[in-house]
Amino acid sequence: MNRWRHILYPCLGHRILGGDDWRGRHVPLISWLYYASAAWSTPRLPVLAFITLVPAGGLMYFGIQSAANILGVAFLSLLIAGWFITTMLRPRLEVATHLPARVPAGGEYQMQYTVHNKGRRAAFDVEVETLPFPYLLELRSSPAWLHYLPPGRQSRIIGNGRALKRGRYLLQPMRWSTDFPFGLWRRGKTDWSHRT
Repeated sequence: MNRWRHILYPCLGHRILGGDDWRGRHVPLISWLYYASAAWSTPRLPVLAFITLVPAGGLMYFGIQSAANILGVAFLSLLIAGWFITTMLRPRLEVATHLPARVPAGGEYQMQYTVHNKGRRAAFDVEVETLPFPYLLELRSSPAWLHYLPPGRQSRIIGNGRALKRGRYLLQPMRWSTDFPFGLWRRGKTDWSHRT
């Protein structure tokens, strides 16, 4: 049951308070929507979809033949093909994280990651810690970037964070992902183990 617990009750991080708090209770649908939007899409994806698919869909709905319809179908094809190509080119990585046990309230802290490429292909544009903490007024974390990692090699990268309020935090799951080659979809892996 513990192995599949994140499917039924996905925990995306919260500040651990003394008593029961509404943030400690997880609503699966809302949590998974937040996870999907943060983990699988880049900020470019909704912008391009709004620019191309919304006008083309409106024109097609009203039966107006236009070149925008062709643009919308072409972009939709690019989205589908981009998902599959990004999935096929996803590198096989192993990431270990090193967090400080305590940090001063209101101060910045560093998170160190050891990234090991266990695959046969080089890894491009890898971003570690891609899931933002859901409560930005309490804790913020910045992702760490790795632009290139040859196969069989490992590298250390550093990300930053800031604890805005005092307390004990259950952090968001550690996720690494890459948006190579199109920059629209992120594909990677999530480590669901709890980090405090």
